[in-house]
Amino acid sequence: MKNNRRFLAISVLSLAVAGLMNAQGQETMGDLRAVLDAQKGKSVIDIPKGTYTLDLKNNIGPYVFSNLKDVTVEGNGSTIICNYQKQAFSIDHCENFTIKDLVIDYDPPCSTQGTVVAMTDDAKTLEVEMHEGFPLPDPETEQDRVHFYDGETMELIWNLYANQITEPIEYLSDRKIRVKLAMPKPNTYGVGDYIVLNNIPNTYVGHMIISNYCKNLTFSNVTAYDSPQFFFGEHYCENSHYYRCVIDRRRNDPKYPIDQLRAGIADGIHSKHATIGPTIEECTIQYITDDPVAINGNFYPVCDVDEDYQQIYILARDYNLTDVTIKQDENIVAVSNGGVRRGEGKPNRVRLSTTPTTDEINKCLSYFNDIKDRRYVNKVVVRFSEEEWEKIGDVQPGDVLFSTNRIGAGFKVINNTIGHIPGRGILIKSSNGKIQNNKISNTGAGAIIIAPEFNWMEAGLSTDLEISGNTIETCFWKQNHNRSQCAAISVVLEASNGDLGDAGGFRNISIHRNTIKDCPKPCVFLNAIDGGYFYKNTIEPATWERDHGSSFLISNKQEYVTKNVANIITDEDPLGIDFPEVEEVNEDAVLIDSSGRVSLKGHEGQKVRMEIYKVSGELMSEESFMNTSAASVSHLKPGAYVLHLTCGGEAFSRKYLVD
Repeated sequence: MKNNRRFLAISVLSLAVAGLMNAQGQETMGDLRAVLDAQKGKSVIDIPKGTYTLDLKNNIGPYVFSNLKDVTVEGNGSTIICNYQKQAFSIDHCENFTIKDLVIDYDPPCSTQGTVVAMTDDAKTLEVEMHEGFPLPDPETEQDRVHFYDGETMELIWNLYANQITEPIEYLSDRKIRVKLAMPKPNTYGVGDYIVLNNIPNTYVGHMIISNYCKNLTFSNVTAYDSPQFFFGEHYCENSHYYRCVIDRRRNDPKYPIDQLRAGIADGIHSKHATIGPTIEECTIQYITDDPVAINGNFYPVCDVDEDYQQIYILARDYNLTDVTIKQDENIVAVSNGGVRRGEGKPNRVRLSTTPTTDEINKCLSYFNDIKDRRYVNKVVVRFSEEEWEKIGDVQPGDVLFSTNRIGAGFKVINNTIGHIPGRGILIKSSNGKIQNNKISNTGAGAIIIAPEFNWMEAGLSTDLEISGNTIETCFWKQNHNRSQCAAISVVLEASNGDLGDAGGFRNISIHRNTIKDCPKPCVFLNAIDGGYFYKNTIEPATWERDHGSSFLISNKQEYVTKNVANIITDEDPLGIDFPEVEEVNEDAVLIDSSGRVSLKGHEGQKVRMEIYKVSGELMSEESFMNTSAASVSHLKPGAYVLHLTCGGEAFSRKYLVD
């Protein structure tokens, strides 16, 4: 019986693949679902090289991979065409699951485009001739992201983030339409330029691939040219790996005499609530409409505090307790409405409370500026032991809680190519991570942004980050937007009440050996950091000016600007710390060998006392030695440190960075 089932599976697979070749031996379309279904239960699911249709019409849902372990989907360079603009794949509760060597595209596309052939003087009403091969825009689609591209360079037009169409589109003859922009901007775009509009249903469409509760998930050499929302969206995952994936607009497609201008509708790789953050490595993400890389968790607004029972009531958008990221016995941070860390502790009980009333929701959210999503459906009670209650601090309504265990800590964003987008490049709200050796160019807003966003309730407050070796060029060309995220590299805590946070919201942020070229001043803005390193960065600012941070009195006359920071080592002030026992003296005498062992030049055979400090002044370790230290400094956690040595009444010190 077992052999018969195997024969049946092979027969179904053969029939599905047989449709790939017609009588002339030319490639035709095959049914992807049949190929995948025929191999259920196998550890290697093999897709013979070809072009396949993934049928998503008539309310057919995404193809689901569920509860699989140690399974690899071998794409063999195949192309998958989704025939409707909605979610393609769902990957749920899988472990050690890999998808590799695939191309994913949509037909019909998720965007459509045309050339501006006429325009009124006020730049509001445009006549557009749609490009051959692209569909007329769907009149039911909400055009919330209309983008303009230069008719010659095919690059995004500067000084314009996006526009909107709120009035009905008029359909003219010969594939021409008339549109009226909600936010016209004269002298920015004109006749001969290109406009790109959404082409997705006005119902829920989902992301291209959604991964939920997966562990050790890998996407390797997956190329995607289009998506109805995010390309890769992951929730509650652990240790995902995106390796050599490509998200880009498609070129030289014979269907389109004028190349595709925009890839997808929203973010590239967006990770939420990861217990161990993703590694995003050697990927290319460009020509999309929103953040190429985003890693974050959730803030939960505090609506009530019961001191007698040592419990805090928070609002949640989650329908069940499983999805709430505040967990029993996991570390929780309380953040005040002014952006100050009140404290952190571990609850001994988390449970659902009563359903919040509209009045309760409105009262709680009244503490916050510009809330983007008010769809709160549950109230959760978070209870603490007496000892942990003292640690969490004096929490008040209008504060927020977040979990340090579920913000994607431990992430790596390394060796990627990112750019040609209207918004930000890399947006991080996580901790214990690396942003290294990326090439980021032509972003309308900042290239690397470290910032919680309370208006989206996206956590958290970052600690122990290294931002190094990145090359950033021609970023922040959009029009002035008067936001706190005002520089190519911005580390900024804009609190719930709209003020810039005090030092201590962020901790131990190391920024070194980055190159920033042709970006407006300020090229770097640092805020709310206590303990860090800004050293050996090369900045060649643009000659053109912007005034992005004017609402926060952030100068655009300096390359490097700080507000409310403490204990940051810089080139100009190499130590810049307050503890008196460390002074920068005799730095060249402190030697560190390839294994991280420390010695003192010229003092061999003498007793040496060594202390290692964080830049915040915290003593990490101390020891005495005669020739070489017993401990290796390379085993310290990533960050900036000061080595302080004394010998025979002399003092020596040296900065040391652990990558």
